[in-house]
Amino acid sequence: MKFYISILLSLLVSVVSNAQINKRSIKDSSVSFSVMGACEQCKDRIETAAKIKGVKTAVWDVDKQLLSLTFNRFKIIVAKV
Repeated sequence: MKFYISILLSLLVSVVSNAQINKRSIKDSSVSFSVMGACEQCKDRIETAAKIKGVKTAVWDVDKQLLSLTFNRFKIIVAKV
């Protein structure tokens, strides 16, 4: 009986830990789009403005003028304009 209980508990723990890992990876999304700017000061302003609740990372490439965001897709909605 103890053997069956220990197997059941180990299966339960493995299922719960896998569910938590998958839930975190599903929450995060990323998107990139063009943002006009010219210098490092623009980079600081653009990245600071993009860091709102739900955004995990905001990186703007000066040369490509491309803003890349990683965000929680349950808190942020990206719309095409």
